[in-house]
Amino acid sequence: MQTLAKNAEVRAITIDGTNYTLAAGTSDVNSGAIDTMGYGGVMIVAAVGTMAASSSVDSKLQQSSDNGSSDDYSDILGSALTQVGATDDDKLLIWDVRVPKKRYLRAVFTRGDGGNATINSLIAILYNPAQGAPTYGATVKAIETFSEPAEGTA
Repeated sequence: MQTLAKNAEVRAITIDGTNYTLAAGTSDVNSGAIDTMGYGGVMIVAAVGTMAASSSVDSKLQQSSDNGSSDDYSDILGSALTQVGATDDDKLLIWDVRVPKKRYLRAVFTRGDGGNATINSLIAILYNPAQGAPTYGATVKAIETFSEPAEGTA
């Protein structure tokens, strides 16, 4: 039986290159790199937390062939999402990139200076592995795949 867990790799990604949670603030940040080598696509999910009055978050993706300096990254056309505003507490931002053109991706968050905005997490789900089942990295503590018996059976 095929399951998502056996056909995709899930990774926690640092939001600012260092931290997995971004505290309330107004600074702009670039996420850690997402290496897509060996996968046909990646879904990136950012969880926005508490948004203060007058706050906002703009977001987009960038790509790079070698994950070098910041200058090596370029915007992915069409990846900018609708702005998250002050009334958008606890919303998800989702990108689904089929067949990335370059090996490395990162999320770019521009937080407006009208009020503090938090970003709670950033998850990458890499899918369509080129060879075999994915290998989970250090950010995954445990994974279990099972089927629950049908109701009325033991």
